[in-house]
Amino acid sequence: MLKQEFNHRLLIDETFDHTSIVTQLLQNNIKSPLIYNLCRSFYLLVYNSNIIKKPGSRYECYISDDSLIPAASDLNEAINYLSNQFQVSPEEVKNELFYVIKRYYTDTATKEELNNQFRMTESYNNQFQMEVGSLYEPNQFPNWDRFEQRVRAFV
Repeated sequence: MLKQEFNHRLLIDETFDHTSIVTQLLQNNIKSPLIYNLCRSFYLLVYNSNIIKKPGSRYECYISDDSLIPAASDLNEAINYLSNQFQVSPEEVKNELFYVIKRYYTDTATKEELNNQFRMTESYNNQFQMEVGSLYEPNQFPNWDRFEQRVRAFV
């Protein structure tokens, strides 16, 4: 999805308040890459995550702190920029951006990424094997609330 198309979709989303920070940003500059780039970086976190299978459990997504820190840093910069630009509290901006990322991050996936059904997985004993994507959805965070808590610890 092109950035401008992505931005337009956000603007017509009726769940957004017309006075929201994201709406104001995009109304001022429909070509702004800020929101798209944030969503894309979070999509790539889950898409490129390590998939592990622990004994007696299902497949799980593992995102290391080293992988998480750059995306959290980008989010923090966006929070500071938008807070200063629109004279609103950083907490308000943070909450809105988490909402947008959660709702729209998968919209930044390419067709190839969405159609990818094969993933290299690592079992608990460090053996690698190819698995069909139906064992684990490679395009979705398995537990958004837990993930969001981890990210909030870095911003």
